[in-house]
Amino acid sequence: MTLRDVLCAIVRWWWLILALSVSVTAVLTFRMVPAYTSSVTFQITQPPSEQVLLFEQTAPYSNLRDELTVARNDFIEATRSRVVREQTIAALRLTGASANYALGVAETRDSGFVTLTVDAPEASTAQTIAQTHASLAIREAARLRALPAVMVKQVLTQQLTTAAETLDRAERDAQTDPSSLSAHAKLTQAQTDYGFWQKKLGEAEIKADTTYASSFMQITSPANLPSQPSVQKIRLQQVMGAVGSLVVGVGLALVLESMTRRRHPVLARRSGPSLLAPL
Repeated sequence: MTLRDVLCAIVRWWWLILALSVSVTAVLTFRMVPAYTSSVTFQITQPPSEQVLLFEQTAPYSNLRDELTVARNDFIEATRSRVVREQTIAALRLTGASANYALGVAETRDSGFVTLTVDAPEASTAQTIAQTHASLAIREAARLRALPAVMVKQVLTQQLTTAAETLDRAERDAQTDPSSLSAHAKLTQAQTDYGFWQKKLGEAEIKADTTYASSFMQITSPANLPSQPSVQKIRLQQVMGAVGSLVVGVGLALVLESMTRRRHPVLARRSGPSLLAPL
């Protein structure tokens, strides 16, 4: 089919294309669910160290800008995760359209601010979802950040248990033979080792605490209650529906034109040029 044939089909079936576009747009507008948008703003500051150093060593090179970027990206990924969405749906017992709420996460360039937006069918629902999702996102990001310290805590707990057993044996040996210098030396070393592992375990317990891990993520602007639905998004849906129906209408016109030409080739040859003559 040539361009001339396409133009002929559009001119011949313009009424069908227009009727389809208008009817589809009208149906979409009538059945369209309003979308209320609520937003929450976070501030990401310098994250605290999550590492538990067992031995003194030279501090590695650290760039504050890079640390902030990594912390912000990790937080955004946690916010968009399926885990946080499922937790939000379960916590609020959402169903239907409310459970399919639209989520948006945007960061302000060259800053530590991140904005979360939620679209829902009702204003109060959008506000509740946004606030709950924000709180659960902070908790999930803190949990993920604390995981290394949690693993170290488990190892240190085992080390402390072993050190306690060694200390008990050293104390019994020292009590059995008070004059033994070797026994007292082992007791002193056992006490030192036990104190070392106890100190490191206490440090790991602090860094494994989600409160400590979430201290750099703060909500600066709580979820707002939208006063009216988002007109811009409704218009965008209407435009997309109109464009889509136009494309479908043109495609249908081409199919009908092709069928007409096959059934009535003589009529198509006569009518085609006359329709295109004014062009």
